[in-house]
Amino acid sequence: MPILITLFIVSIILYIYFKVKITKSKDPLYMHITNAKARITLGIFVSTFFYESILLLSNEISSFYHHSLFNLRNRTNCLWL
Repeated sequence: MPILITLFIVSIILYIYFKVKITKSKDPLYMHITNAKARITLGIFVSTFFYESILLLSNEISSFYHHSLFNLRNRTNCLWL
C-alpha cells in the first residue's frame, strides 16, 4: 500500500513538472516529447488512483460482509435483516 501511495504522489509531481517544462520550451519536437512524458505520468497517476480505490473498496465490502455474517446470530445489530 505505501508503494501505491508513493507512486501516486511521484506521478502527480512528475506530471506537473513536465507540464511546466513544456511552457519553457520553444522547440516543437521537444514539446511533443515532453507532452508524451506528461501523458504517461498522468496515466500512471490515474491507474494507481483507481487501483488503490478498488483495493480500499474491496476491503470495506469484505469487512461489511464479514461483519454482517457474524451478526446473523444477533439480528438486532444486523442492518439488512
